[in-house]
Amino acid sequence: DIEGRTLYDIYKAFATPEETAEVEKLYAEGIAWGQMKQKLFEYINDQIKPAREEYKRLVSDPAIIEVELKKGAEHARETAVPYLAEIRSAIGIRKLG
Repeated sequence: DIEGRTLYDIYKAFATPEETAEVEKLYAEGIAWGQMKQKLFEYINDQIKPAREEYKRLVSDPAIIEVELKKGAEHARETAVPYLAEIRSAIGIRKLG
């Protein structure tokens, strides 16, 4: 049926080849649409659990986010500054000041 096939396709997008083969076996044995829906829910829920926990950790302490943003900005600056002088020179913009 189309619903079961769609659930299988979603599962297949996330699962390993071994896990997919296991689900194919369940389909061959006649797994019902509702059972596959539950299996898909549990699988995706398990897959996103680490990300969900990390999100909760970050949201609980905004200072962590601020520190990471500052580190990212510093890294971006370190990467960009050498190229900015080169770009200014190439397009004829002299340094102000």
